[in-house]
Amino acid sequence: IPIIYALIALVFGGLMMFVWQLGISKGANVMSFMIADGAAFTLFGIVVLFIQKQPWSLSPRLMGLGFIAGIAAAISWYSAMHALKLGAEGSIVFPISSLGVLIAVMLAFLVFREPVTLTKLVGLGLGASSIIVLSR
Repeated sequence: IPIIYALIALVFGGLMMFVWQLGISKGANVMSFMIADGAAFTLFGIVVLFIQKQPWSLSPRLMGLGFIAGIAAAISWYSAMHALKLGAEGSIVFPISSLGVLIAVMLAFLVFREPVTLTKLVGLGLGASSIIVLSR
């Protein structure tokens, strides 16, 4: 089941990037678009909490981590959308910004002590190589 969620994330992550490019190409103000995007994100979270009948449960420390993640996401989204606004092609911006997965994987290796195997390293190298080739 986790792989199904990963595939859903892949599809909707791609759709999200396409809609960003569409909005920017139609003249959307980057910050206004980000606020609308963030409002939808927040609404989705509230609806899912309500449907699952789960109480709000987050310690102050985890709330802080959530804010850090949100700030990182906002900087990432702003930078990608602003690059589009300045005329960059989505076929270049999105693959480059997707290389951020390498940072997440390296941090997972370091912080969570996930095993580093030759297969994982080769896969990461091939993935990064393909993204670099696609962005040219």
